[in-house]
Amino acid sequence: MRRLVLLCVLVLAGCGPKAAPQTPTALNNADAYVRLQPAQQALFEQMFRDAGAAAGADSPAAFYGARPLHRQTTFEAATHSLLRTTLTDAEGRDLGHGLSLIARIDRVAGQEAGVRGDRQFRLYVDLRPDAFDRVQASREFYRDKDNTVFHKGYPVNYRLGGRFPSIQISMTPEHTQADIDVDYLSSHIPQGLFNGHLSSANSDVRARGNDMRHNRRWNDLRPWWTAVLAFFTTSTAPAAPVAGPEARPDDEPDLPSFGRDAAIDSPAVATTEFLTDWLIRRDVDEALAVVSPQATGCTNTDEDAENERLRSTETRDALARLMREAARGRRVRHLAEVIMPVQPWDTDLRVIAHPFDRAFTLAMIDDAEARGFLCETAAGATAPSTTWAQTLFQFRPRDGQTGAILVLLWTREDDRWHVRSFDIADP
Repeated sequence: MRRLVLLCVLVLAGCGPKAAPQTPTALNNADAYVRLQPAQQALFEQMFRDAGAAAGADSPAAFYGARPLHRQTTFEAATHSLLRTTLTDAEGRDLGHGLSLIARIDRVAGQEAGVRGDRQFRLYVDLRPDAFDRVQASREFYRDKDNTVFHKGYPVNYRLGGRFPSIQISMTPEHTQADIDVDYLSSHIPQGLFNGHLSSANSDVRARGNDMRHNRRWNDLRPWWTAVLAFFTTSTAPAAPVAGPEARPDDEPDLPSFGRDAAIDSPAVATTEFLTDWLIRRDVDEALAVVSPQATGCTNTDEDAENERLRSTETRDALARLMREAARGRRVRHLAEVIMPVQPWDTDLRVIAHPFDRAFTLAMIDDAEARGFLCETAAGATAPSTTWAQTLFQFRPRDGQTGAILVLLWTREDDRWHVRSFDIADP
Protein backbone atom coordinates (compact mmCIF):
# COMPACT_ATOMS: atom_id res chain seq x y z
CA MET A 1 0.00 0.00 0.00
CA ARG A 2 2.82 2.43 0.85
CA ARG A 3 4.34 1.94 -2.59
CA LEU A 4 0.96 2.56 -4.22
CA VAL A 5 0.58 5.82 -2.30
CA LEU A 6 4.10 6.89 -3.30
CA LEU A 7 3.33 6.09 -6.94
CA CYS A 8 0.19 8.23 -6.79
CA VAL A 9 2.14 11.12 -5.27
CA LEU A 10 4.74 10.81 -8.01
CA VAL A 11 2.11 10.77 -10.74
CA LEU A 12 0.36 13.81 -9.30
CA ALA A 13 3.69 15.63 -9.00
CA GLY A 14 4.22 15.28 -12.72
CA CYS A 15 0.62 15.98 -13.81
CA GLY A 16 -1.11 19.17 -14.77
CA PRO A 17 -1.08 21.21 -17.94
CA LYS A 18 2.05 23.15 -16.95
CA ALA A 19 3.89 21.16 -14.31
CA ALA A 20 6.73 23.29 -12.95
CA PRO A 21 10.28 21.95 -13.32
CA GLN A 22 11.60 20.67 -10.03
CA THR A 23 14.64 18.98 -8.58
CA PRO A 24 13.99 15.24 -8.29
CA THR A 25 14.02 13.84 -4.75
CA ALA A 26 13.02 10.55 -3.20
CA LEU A 27 10.02 12.32 -1.63
CA ASN A 28 10.93 11.40 1.94
CA ASN A 29 10.90 7.71 1.13
CA ALA A 30 12.18 6.08 4.34
CA ASP A 31 12.16 2.69 2.62
CA ALA A 32 15.20 3.85 0.63
CA TYR A 33 17.43 3.01 3.59
CA VAL A 34 16.84 -0.72 3.25
CA ARG A 35 18.72 -0.69 -0.06
CA LEU A 36 21.98 -0.08 1.77
CA GLN A 37 24.35 -2.79 2.94
CA PRO A 38 25.33 -2.82 6.65
CA ALA A 39 28.70 -1.21 5.93
CA GLN A 40 27.00 1.59 3.99
CA GLN A 41 24.44 2.07 6.75
CA ALA A 42 27.19 2.29 9.37
CA LEU A 43 28.78 5.21 7.55
CA PHE A 44 25.47 6.97 7.06
CA GLU A 45 24.55 6.50 10.72
CA GLN A 46 27.58 8.63 11.56
CA MET A 47 26.24 11.33 9.24
CA PHE A 48 22.89 11.08 11.05
CA ARG A 49 24.58 11.51 14.43
CA ASP A 50 26.36 14.58 13.07
CA ALA A 51 23.43 16.33 11.43
CA GLY A 52 20.20 14.30 11.65
CA ALA A 53 18.72 16.00 14.70
CA ALA A 54 19.33 19.47 13.28
CA ALA A 55 17.52 18.41 10.12
CA GLY A 56 14.52 17.23 12.15
CA ALA A 57 15.01 13.51 11.40
CA ASP A 58 14.31 10.99 14.14
CA SER A 59 16.17 8.03 12.57
CA PRO A 60 18.90 7.31 10.03
CA ALA A 61 16.26 5.88 7.69
CA ALA A 62 14.18 9.06 7.81
CA PHE A 63 17.28 11.21 7.39
CA TYR A 64 18.42 9.18 4.37
CA GLY A 65 14.97 9.11 2.81
CA ALA A 66 14.81 12.90 2.95
CA ARG A 67 18.07 13.35 1.03
CA PRO A 68 17.72 14.68 -2.52
CA LEU A 69 17.77 11.92 -5.08
CA HIS A 70 21.05 13.08 -6.61
CA ARG A 71 22.78 12.75 -3.23
CA GLN A 72 21.27 9.33 -2.60
CA THR A 73 22.48 8.04 -5.97
CA THR A 74 25.92 9.60 -5.45
CA PHE A 75 26.24 8.01 -2.01
CA GLU A 76 25.06 4.61 -3.21
CA ALA A 77 27.18 4.46 -6.37
CA ALA A 78 30.40 5.59 -4.68
CA THR A 79 30.06 3.45 -1.57
CA HIS A 80 28.87 0.44 -3.60
CA SER A 81 31.92 0.61 -5.88
CA LEU A 82 34.24 0.86 -2.85
CA LEU A 83 32.50 -1.99 -1.06
CA ARG A 84 32.87 -4.20 -4.15
CA THR A 85 36.60 -3.36 -4.56
CA THR A 86 38.95 -5.62 -2.59
CA LEU A 87 42.49 -4.41 -1.98
CA THR A 88 45.38 -6.89 -1.99
CA ASP A 89 49.12 -6.44 -1.56
CA ALA A 90 51.90 -7.68 -3.84
CA GLU A 91 51.68 -11.17 -2.31
CA GLY A 92 47.92 -11.31 -2.69
CA ARG A 93 47.12 -10.73 0.98
CA ASP A 94 43.74 -9.16 1.70
CA LEU A 95 43.94 -5.48 2.70
CA GLY A 96 40.20 -5.02 3.11
CA HIS A 97 37.57 -3.51 0.82
CA GLY A 98 37.68 0.08 -0.35
CA LEU A 99 34.89 1.25 1.92
CA SER A 100 36.96 0.30 4.96
CA LEU A 101 39.37 3.13 4.09
CA ILE A 102 36.76 5.66 5.25
CA ALA A 103 36.42 6.69 8.89
CA ARG A 104 33.49 9.04 8.29
CA ILE A 105 31.76 10.87 5.45
CA ASP A 106 31.83 14.62 5.88
CA ARG A 107 29.72 15.53 2.88
CA VAL A 108 27.99 14.00 -0.13
CA ALA A 109 28.25 16.38 -3.09
CA GLY A 110 25.56 15.67 -5.65
CA GLN A 111 24.32 17.92 -8.43
CA GLU A 112 25.64 21.30 -7.32
CA ALA A 113 24.65 24.33 -9.39
CA GLY A 114 27.34 26.74 -10.49
CA VAL A 115 30.39 24.64 -9.59
CA ARG A 116 32.85 22.66 -11.70
CA GLY A 117 32.42 18.98 -12.45
CA ASP A 118 35.25 18.00 -10.10
CA ARG A 119 33.17 19.28 -7.16
CA GLN A 120 30.00 17.35 -7.98
CA PHE A 121 28.92 13.70 -7.54
CA ARG A 122 31.54 12.67 -5.00
CA LEU A 123 32.19 11.97 -1.33
CA TYR A 124 34.31 14.14 0.94
CA VAL A 125 35.61 11.89 3.69
CA ASP A 126 37.92 11.48 6.66
CA LEU A 127 40.27 8.55 6.10
CA ARG A 128 41.32 5.92 8.60
CA PRO A 129 44.90 6.28 9.88
CA ASP A 130 46.13 3.33 7.80
CA ALA A 131 44.20 4.21 4.62
CA PHE A 132 47.11 5.75 2.72
CA ASP A 133 49.43 2.85 3.55
CA ARG A 134 46.85 0.33 2.35
CA VAL A 135 46.12 2.16 -0.90
CA GLN A 136 49.82 2.63 -1.55
CA ALA A 137 50.54 -1.05 -0.90
CA SER A 138 47.62 -2.33 -2.97
CA ARG A 139 47.92 -3.82 -6.43
CA GLU A 140 44.55 -2.42 -7.42
CA PHE A 141 45.31 1.32 -7.11
CA TYR A 142 48.13 3.18 -8.81
CA ARG A 143 49.60 6.61 -8.15
CA ASP A 144 48.74 9.05 -10.90
CA LYS A 145 49.99 12.61 -11.48
CA ASP A 146 49.30 15.03 -8.67
CA ASN A 147 46.15 17.11 -9.04
CA THR A 148 47.03 20.72 -9.80
CA VAL A 149 44.07 21.85 -11.93
CA PHE A 150 41.22 19.87 -10.37
CA HIS A 151 40.44 18.66 -6.82
CA LYS A 152 41.62 21.75 -4.96
CA GLY A 153 43.25 20.80 -1.70
CA TYR A 154 43.49 17.10 -2.61
CA PRO A 155 46.67 16.74 -4.69
CA VAL A 156 47.65 13.12 -3.89
CA ASN A 157 46.00 11.17 -6.67
CA TYR A 158 45.28 7.42 -6.76
CA ARG A 159 43.15 5.62 -9.35
CA LEU A 160 41.72 2.12 -9.56
CA GLY A 161 43.42 0.24 -12.39
CA GLY A 162 41.76 -1.85 -15.08
CA ARG A 163 39.03 -0.90 -17.51
CA PHE A 164 36.64 1.96 -16.85
CA PRO A 165 34.71 2.80 -14.76
CA SER A 166 37.41 3.61 -12.22
CA ILE A 167 37.49 4.96 -8.67
CA GLN A 168 39.59 8.06 -8.02
CA ILE A 169 40.81 8.78 -4.49
CA SER A 170 42.32 12.25 -4.16
CA MET A 171 43.93 12.84 -0.77
CA THR A 172 45.18 15.82 1.18
CA PRO A 173 48.97 16.08 1.57
CA GLU A 174 48.61 14.72 5.12
CA HIS A 175 46.61 11.71 3.80
CA THR A 176 43.88 12.34 6.37
CA GLN A 177 41.01 13.38 4.10
CA ALA A 178 39.93 12.54 0.57
CA ASP A 179 37.68 13.44 -2.31
CA ILE A 180 36.35 10.17 -3.81
CA ASP A 181 34.41 9.77 -7.02
CA VAL A 182 33.74 7.24 -9.77
CA ASP A 183 34.89 8.08 -13.31
CA TYR A 184 32.60 6.40 -15.81
CA LEU A 185 34.23 7.69 -19.00
CA SER A 186 37.80 7.25 -20.15
CA SER A 187 40.00 10.27 -20.86
CA HIS A 188 42.16 8.33 -23.32
CA ILE A 189 43.29 10.14 -26.43
CA PRO A 190 42.01 11.30 -28.79
CA GLN A 191 38.45 10.40 -27.72
CA GLY A 192 38.90 12.05 -24.34
CA LEU A 193 39.06 15.47 -25.96
CA PHE A 194 35.32 15.85 -26.45
CA ASN A 195 33.56 12.82 -24.95
CA GLY A 196 32.19 14.66 -21.91
CA HIS A 197 34.83 13.30 -19.56
CA LEU A 198 35.26 16.74 -17.99
CA SER A 199 31.55 17.29 -17.37
CA SER A 200 29.92 16.54 -14.04
CA ALA A 201 27.96 13.71 -15.68
CA ASN A 202 31.18 11.72 -15.86
CA SER A 203 30.64 10.85 -12.17
CA ASP A 204 26.81 10.87 -12.16
CA VAL A 205 25.59 7.27 -12.14
CA ARG A 206 22.22 8.43 -13.56
CA ALA A 207 23.66 9.83 -16.79
CA ARG A 208 24.26 8.29 -20.25
CA GLY A 209 24.11 4.62 -19.33
CA ASN A 210 26.54 4.99 -16.43
CA ASP A 211 24.46 2.55 -14.37
CA MET A 212 25.19 -0.18 -16.95
CA ARG A 213 28.88 0.69 -16.94
CA HIS A 214 28.84 0.54 -13.17
CA ASN A 215 27.27 -2.92 -13.09
CA ARG A 216 29.70 -4.29 -15.64
CA ARG A 217 32.45 -3.76 -13.06
CA TRP A 218 30.58 -3.86 -9.72
CA ASN A 219 27.37 -5.83 -10.07
CA ASP A 220 24.03 -5.65 -8.26
CA LEU A 221 23.54 -1.88 -8.12
CA ARG A 222 19.84 -1.54 -8.92
CA PRO A 223 18.98 1.61 -10.94
CA TRP A 224 15.86 2.29 -8.84
CA TRP A 225 16.01 6.01 -9.65
CA THR A 226 14.89 5.57 -13.26
CA ALA A 227 11.34 4.81 -12.12
CA VAL A 228 11.31 7.93 -9.94
CA LEU A 229 12.80 10.26 -12.55
CA ALA A 230 10.20 9.21 -15.12
CA PHE A 231 7.61 11.26 -13.23
CA PHE A 232 9.55 14.51 -13.10
CA THR A 233 9.87 17.24 -15.67
CA THR A 234 13.52 18.08 -14.95
CA SER A 235 15.95 16.29 -17.24
CA THR A 236 18.98 14.59 -15.73
CA ALA A 237 21.08 15.31 -18.81
CA PRO A 238 24.20 17.33 -18.07
CA ALA A 239 23.95 21.07 -18.44
CA ALA A 240 25.23 22.66 -21.61
CA PRO A 241 28.99 23.20 -21.49
CA VAL A 242 30.22 26.57 -20.32
CA ALA A 243 31.60 28.63 -23.16
CA GLY A 244 34.34 30.13 -21.01
CA PRO A 245 35.60 33.71 -20.92
CA GLU A 246 34.82 35.93 -23.88
CA ALA A 247 37.45 35.47 -26.57
CA ARG A 248 37.79 39.17 -27.50
CA PRO A 249 40.01 38.41 -30.53
CA ASP A 250 40.74 42.10 -31.06
CA ASP A 251 42.86 41.98 -27.89
CA GLU A 252 45.21 39.39 -29.36
CA PRO A 253 48.51 40.72 -30.69
CA ASP A 254 49.77 39.79 -34.12
CA LEU A 255 50.68 36.14 -34.46
CA PRO A 256 54.36 35.24 -34.67
CA SER A 257 55.88 33.56 -37.68
CA PHE A 258 59.12 31.63 -37.43
CA GLY A 259 60.93 29.17 -39.64
CA ARG A 260 61.14 25.55 -38.59
CA ASP A 261 64.72 25.88 -37.34
CA ALA A 262 64.31 29.26 -35.64
CA ALA A 263 65.80 29.60 -32.18
CA ILE A 264 63.00 30.62 -29.80
CA ASP A 265 64.20 31.32 -26.26
CA SER A 266 60.80 32.20 -24.73
CA PRO A 267 58.32 29.46 -23.68
CA ALA A 268 55.42 31.86 -24.27
CA VAL A 269 56.52 32.59 -27.84
CA ALA A 270 57.30 28.91 -28.49
CA THR A 271 53.82 27.92 -27.28
CA THR A 272 52.14 30.62 -29.36
CA GLU A 273 53.99 29.55 -32.51
CA PHE A 274 53.14 25.88 -31.86
CA LEU A 275 49.44 26.63 -31.32
CA THR A 276 49.32 28.95 -34.33
CA ASP A 277 50.80 26.31 -36.64
CA TRP A 278 48.36 23.76 -35.26
CA LEU A 279 45.04 25.56 -34.81
CA ILE A 280 45.16 28.52 -37.19
CA ARG A 281 47.49 27.52 -40.02
CA ARG A 282 46.31 23.91 -39.54
CA ASP A 283 49.78 22.60 -40.31
CA VAL A 284 50.12 19.77 -37.80
CA ASP A 285 53.40 18.52 -39.27
CA GLU A 286 54.99 21.96 -38.92
CA ALA A 287 53.76 22.25 -35.32
CA LEU A 288 55.17 18.82 -34.46
CA ALA A 289 58.66 20.01 -35.38
CA VAL A 290 59.01 21.34 -31.81
CA VAL A 291 58.49 17.91 -30.23
CA SER A 292 61.76 16.88 -28.58
CA PRO A 293 63.66 13.84 -29.87
CA GLN A 294 63.74 12.82 -26.19
CA ALA A 295 59.97 13.19 -25.77
CA THR A 296 58.32 10.76 -23.37
CA GLY A 297 54.57 10.33 -23.09
CA CYS A 298 52.81 9.38 -19.88
CA THR A 299 49.16 9.36 -20.86
CA ASN A 300 46.21 7.05 -21.36
CA THR A 301 45.98 5.70 -24.90
CA ASP A 302 43.59 2.75 -24.42
CA GLU A 303 40.40 1.74 -22.64
CA ASP A 304 41.86 1.03 -19.20
CA ALA A 305 42.58 3.61 -16.51
CA GLU A 306 46.38 3.35 -16.35
CA ASN A 307 48.75 5.67 -18.16
CA GLU A 308 51.05 4.19 -20.77
CA ARG A 309 54.69 5.21 -21.01
CA LEU A 310 55.40 6.14 -24.60
CA ARG A 311 58.69 6.33 -26.42
CA SER A 312 59.61 9.37 -28.50
CA THR A 313 58.00 8.25 -31.76
CA GLU A 314 54.92 6.96 -29.92
CA THR A 315 54.59 10.28 -28.09
CA ARG A 316 54.78 12.19 -31.36
CA ASP A 317 52.21 9.89 -33.01
CA ALA A 318 49.78 10.12 -30.07
CA LEU A 319 50.06 13.90 -29.98
CA ALA A 320 49.52 14.06 -33.75
CA ARG A 321 46.28 12.05 -33.45
CA LEU A 322 45.07 14.36 -30.72
CA MET A 323 45.97 17.47 -32.70
CA ARG A 324 44.21 16.34 -35.87
CA GLU A 325 41.06 15.46 -33.91
CA ALA A 326 41.01 18.85 -32.16
CA ALA A 327 41.48 20.76 -35.43
CA ARG A 328 38.78 18.80 -37.25
CA GLY A 329 36.03 21.06 -38.59
CA ARG A 330 37.38 24.26 -37.05
CA ARG A 331 38.47 27.30 -39.04
CA VAL A 332 39.58 30.11 -36.75
CA ARG A 333 41.65 33.27 -37.01
CA HIS A 334 42.44 33.76 -33.34
CA LEU A 335 43.63 31.28 -30.74
CA ALA A 336 41.09 32.47 -28.16
CA GLU A 337 38.27 31.40 -30.50
CA VAL A 338 39.14 27.74 -29.99
CA ILE A 339 41.00 27.53 -26.66
CA MET A 340 40.87 29.31 -23.31
CA PRO A 341 43.21 29.50 -20.31
CA VAL A 342 43.05 27.31 -17.21
CA GLN A 343 43.91 28.67 -13.80
CA PRO A 344 45.62 25.99 -11.67
CA TRP A 345 44.67 25.99 -7.99
CA ASP A 346 48.16 24.85 -6.96
CA THR A 347 49.87 27.98 -5.62
CA ASP A 348 53.29 26.33 -6.09
CA LEU A 349 52.92 26.75 -9.85
CA ARG A 350 54.50 30.05 -10.90
CA VAL A 351 52.10 31.45 -13.51
CA ILE A 352 53.77 33.74 -16.05
CA ALA A 353 52.01 36.68 -17.74
CA HIS A 354 52.16 36.77 -21.54
CA PRO A 355 50.32 38.50 -24.45
CA PHE A 356 48.07 35.51 -25.26
CA ASP A 357 46.74 34.93 -21.74
CA ARG A 358 43.17 34.81 -23.07
CA ALA A 359 44.12 31.62 -24.92
CA PHE A 360 46.44 29.65 -22.63
CA THR A 361 48.07 29.63 -19.21
CA LEU A 362 51.85 29.44 -18.86
CA ALA A 363 53.61 28.30 -15.68
CA MET A 364 57.14 27.42 -14.70
CA ILE A 365 57.36 24.15 -12.75
CA ASP A 366 59.97 22.16 -10.87
CA ASP A 367 61.46 18.71 -11.47
CA ALA A 368 59.00 16.99 -9.11
CA GLU A 369 56.02 18.22 -11.11
CA ALA A 370 57.70 17.38 -14.42
CA ARG A 371 58.52 13.80 -13.39
CA GLY A 372 54.84 12.85 -13.37
CA PHE A 373 54.55 13.78 -17.04
CA LEU A 374 57.55 11.59 -17.85
CA CYS A 375 56.27 8.56 -15.89
CA GLU A 376 59.21 9.04 -13.53
CA THR A 377 58.72 8.91 -9.76
CA ALA A 378 62.20 8.66 -8.28
CA ALA A 379 63.79 11.85 -7.01
CA GLY A 380 66.68 12.95 -9.17
CA ALA A 381 65.38 11.09 -12.23
CA THR A 382 65.63 14.33 -14.19
CA ALA A 383 68.71 16.53 -14.39
CA PRO A 384 68.74 19.13 -11.57
CA SER A 385 69.52 21.94 -14.01
CA THR A 386 66.54 21.21 -16.28
CA THR A 387 64.22 24.18 -16.85
CA TRP A 388 60.57 23.26 -17.26
CA ALA A 389 57.49 25.15 -18.44
CA GLN A 390 53.91 24.03 -18.63
CA THR A 391 51.13 25.35 -20.82
CA LEU A 392 47.52 24.62 -19.95
CA PHE A 393 44.41 25.37 -21.97
CA GLN A 394 40.89 24.09 -22.41
CA PHE A 395 39.25 23.57 -25.78
CA ARG A 396 36.07 25.52 -26.18
CA PRO A 397 32.98 23.26 -26.38
CA ARG A 398 32.34 21.46 -29.65
CA ASP A 399 29.20 19.62 -30.78
CA GLY A 400 27.64 20.15 -27.36
CA GLN A 401 30.51 18.48 -25.52
CA THR A 402 32.79 20.02 -22.94
CA GLY A 403 36.31 20.49 -24.27
CA ALA A 404 39.21 18.78 -22.58
CA ILE A 405 42.09 20.45 -20.78
CA LEU A 406 45.41 19.80 -22.47
CA VAL A 407 48.71 20.17 -20.63
CA LEU A 408 51.99 20.50 -22.54
CA LEU A 409 55.34 20.05 -20.82
CA TRP A 410 58.15 22.13 -22.33
CA THR A 411 61.88 22.01 -21.68
CA ARG A 412 64.74 24.11 -22.96
CA GLU A 413 67.23 22.13 -25.02
CA ASP A 414 70.22 24.08 -26.30
CA ASP A 415 68.87 27.41 -27.55
CA ARG A 416 65.20 26.56 -28.08
CA TRP A 417 62.12 25.21 -26.32
CA HIS A 418 60.70 21.77 -27.15
CA VAL A 419 57.59 19.83 -26.15
CA ARG A 420 58.82 17.02 -23.93
CA SER A 421 55.46 15.49 -22.93
CA PHE A 422 51.71 16.09 -22.81
CA ASP A 423 48.54 14.83 -21.15
CA ILE A 424 44.82 15.42 -20.84
CA ALA A 425 44.10 16.73 -17.34
CA ASP A 426 41.71 14.45 -15.45
CA PRO A 427 39.06 15.77 -13.05
